[in-house]
Amino acid sequence: MAVSLSLYKDGLGILFDTPVSVEKYYHDTWDKANKELGIKLFIAYGKPFRFDDIPEVLDELTRLKSWAEINEHSYMSDRIDELMEIIPQICDEYSSREDASELYFYL
Repeated sequence: MAVSLSLYKDGLGILFDTPVSVEKYYHDTWDKANKELGIKLFIAYGKPFRFDDIPEVLDELTRLKSWAEINEHSYMSDRIDELMEIIPQICDEYSSREDASELYFYL
């Protein structure tokens, strides 16, 4: 199984999806970092977040990347680099839609 970041709209389903981590690695590593850093948004099976939350999500990813580098988790650090590149692209592509307020991200 894998943990992925998805952009979703009720009635339409998943509009975009990208992998974050294999589930076991996520629970062994990302969960530990999330707890240590007090991450609130970028959490698997947590509360969905919207475009307005993206600045805070990117801040959380920056903090997670620092944690990953300090703790020598290069896989996690590499995934965060990719996510920090992908998330703004998703925002550029989808945030101007008329129904953007009805779209949400979830892990």
